[in-house]
Amino acid sequence: MAADLAPPSAPRWRDAWKRWLAHPRAPLAVVITALILLAPSVTSPFAADDHLQRVVLRDDPGVPGLAPTTLDLFTFASGDPAQMKALMDAGVFPWTTAPDLRLAFMRPLSALTHVVDHALWPGSAALAHLQSLLWFALLLVVLGRLYRAVFDGAPGGSPGLGRWVAGLALVLYALDDVHGPTVGWIANRQAVIAAVFGLLAVLLHHRARAAPGGDRRASALAVVAFGAGLAAGESGLGALAYLVAHALCLDPAPRRARATALLPYALVAAAWAGLYVALGYGAHGSGVYIDPAADPAVFAGAIAKRAPVLLGAQLAGVWSDVFPALPPDVARLWVIGSVIYLVLALDAFKVVLAARPEARFWALGMVLAALPVASTFPADRLLLFVGVGAMGLVACFLAAPEGAPGTRPTKWLRRVTVRSWTIGLIAAHLVLGPLLLPIRAMSMTTVQASLDRADRTVPKDPGVVDRTVVAVNPPSDPYLAFIPIERAARGVPAPGRQRWLAVGQTPVAVTRLDANTLQVAVAGGYLEMPSERLVRAAREPLRMGDVVALAGVSVTVAAVMPDGRPWITRWRFDAELSDPRFVWLRWSDDPLGFVPWTPPAVGDTELLPAVDTVKAFFGR
Repeated sequence: MAADLAPPSAPRWRDAWKRWLAHPRAPLAVVITALILLAPSVTSPFAADDHLQRVVLRDDPGVPGLAPTTLDLFTFASGDPAQMKALMDAGVFPWTTAPDLRLAFMRPLSALTHVVDHALWPGSAALAHLQSLLWFALLLVVLGRLYRAVFDGAPGGSPGLGRWVAGLALVLYALDDVHGPTVGWIANRQAVIAAVFGLLAVLLHHRARAAPGGDRRASALAVVAFGAGLAAGESGLGALAYLVAHALCLDPAPRRARATALLPYALVAAAWAGLYVALGYGAHGSGVYIDPAADPAVFAGAIAKRAPVLLGAQLAGVWSDVFPALPPDVARLWVIGSVIYLVLALDAFKVVLAARPEARFWALGMVLAALPVASTFPADRLLLFVGVGAMGLVACFLAAPEGAPGTRPTKWLRRVTVRSWTIGLIAAHLVLGPLLLPIRAMSMTTVQASLDRADRTVPKDPGVVDRTVVAVNPPSDPYLAFIPIERAARGVPAPGRQRWLAVGQTPVAVTRLDANTLQVAVAGGYLEMPSERLVRAAREPLRMGDVVALAGVSVTVAAVMPDGRPWITRWRFDAELSDPRFVWLRWSDDPLGFVPWTPPAVGDTELLPAVDTVKAFFGR
């Protein structure tokens, strides 16, 4: 890649590689290759939130608390306590859920694409996946043109690195395995659509600013495209990161003119944000999703932890999806390691950043794009906009680590640094990335298979609709939460009610206090795992003595951890625990799934060991 690092036999091979990357048909070949590698996603079934969208698009969702809708497919909790009570009574949400929980996202444009799926091929996950692939292909077409426009030269006339570097950046992005989970999950299509329109806005803005005297038509279309990106999903704010970076790094106009050029986007973003709040969208009560406007201090703290994880994962090729499942101590070490990695990356990229305006543009856009997606837990599906700048920056470095193509580092330490980073980046993004992309494109198959393992071991007989399933220790909340929704989507009888006493990722001790009452003590306390904190934030705690009344049972907080999280709870059921209306289950690692369980005798305690979450997720 870099001339000074290539062996004597490399120039002919490298020149051929450059010619191919610069060829006008190279982007088409890259798009086709990416689609081939992502094609296994078509075999994946509907998974997790896909089932929720399928049922709410029906006249009767079949789950108490869920109402039919068309454009409101991304409202998971409306903030209405009455609706939340109904969903908690049904067992879609656990007893720890904040009564005014709101997880509602305004994504009407993306919702329309799911309406099309439901209208034309309601039972075909394959055709729904195919639509997602087509959106990703369109994303790559737009991005390829953006890379070429930027690498051809800055608007002020400074020479660019050339079209072959644009081709290299597109290859790095298109074949990056982080896009496997993004494209392979039907319900996540909104992120791809938002990126299509957001990057189209950046491309049109670049063209408008590069044209002599400006291009009003391109400017107007850019603003429209930006608005369409926001209508697809809040991740469309990632386009604003690159628009700001463009004004700071590429636009040669006077400062006031650059600020004026950004004003229409700011107005659109402000109008969108105002409508978002006025219509009741946003996040409240969750410890995972954070509303930046409502909780700026909490959001700032989340950025400090989550943004380094996302940026480090994108550049290094590690999977940020692992981060939410880590124990708190290990998670802190991951954050520290990510910060150290980014400091080293800055040192490696410092020369090309100082010399190349396009490198600064991609780097700043990458960093700014990581800020809005830090409002939720780190996951590779959030990296669509972050990856645009990351791969542009990596392409700059591989082409000209010293700023000018062919320039050789003068110091031996710098030569070692350049060589090490070159090898590492090529290995992560041009070797491992393409190999892993087909596997990760099917990641939702693994997710749904793990949920199905739980579903298969919960009774499906018609009589279950009149019974209450009580699970002692599911591996995490989704293993029971999705059962009513998935069974409604499939037309299978679901339990009349569901309850789970605790998440089983740590040991759980269950004591029988009397005929109707159990005491549950959770090692490490409740609300420790991300799946638990999704529905209640630590800043909205359950206190000692608090009682949560659900249909057929009341839960009392009997003791709390030093940080205020519940530790011991008392479950008082309306009927004796031996009543045949109850179906008692516990999680088993062998056989894998739920198995029948009998509450202990009065005065006795049973200690259930921690669940093997890896086995629960991946199977034996």
